[in-house]
Amino acid sequence: MESFKLDIVSELIHLIKEQTVATFNQLTKGREDEYMLLQKQLNELNQRIMRLKERFITEDINRDLYLKYSEKYNIEKKEFEDNLMKASNRVPNLEECVEKAINFSSKLPSKWTTADYTTKQQIQFLFFPEGIRYNKKIDKCRTTRVNSVFAYIAHLKQDLSQQKRGIPELNLDYASL
Repeated sequence: MESFKLDIVSELIHLIKEQTVATFNQLTKGREDEYMLLQKQLNELNQRIMRLKERFITEDINRDLYLKYSEKYNIEKKEFEDNLMKASNRVPNLEECVEKAINFSSKLPSKWTTADYTTKQQIQFLFFPEGIRYNKKIDKCRTTRVNSVFAYIAHLKQDLSQQKRGIPELNLDYASL
């Protein structure tokens, strides 16, 4: 856990927060275009639904036809809404989330030491969402994925302190992350 502890001079923490927010926004920029396209398509579908209702009300179409298309449009609408949720990586309180991650990271060793078993498991799965794997034959951790926020914090820490790349204890380098 020491690799993920952010123990940097307080003057630099403000810069780290700004850089983290900028990096997150840069990484999610491509999804914004996808989000806008899905939003446009959902609006067009909503217009078709309204037109269908109007045609039913004015008796241009019968009840069976209305129910058939209404069900079809509602299924499409649900799919669009699900895709919109996936495409929307917008975090309304991004700065607050970054602040919490940095504060948590700066107090990590003491939190780990004082935590009970259940809390330690929660912290472990926070850092390693897919769990930790261990290869007994070569006596190495084979963890496949580290939470990107904490991997970024570890990377920043090593850049600032000019340490060796990666997390040697976990046999990870940043190229694999």
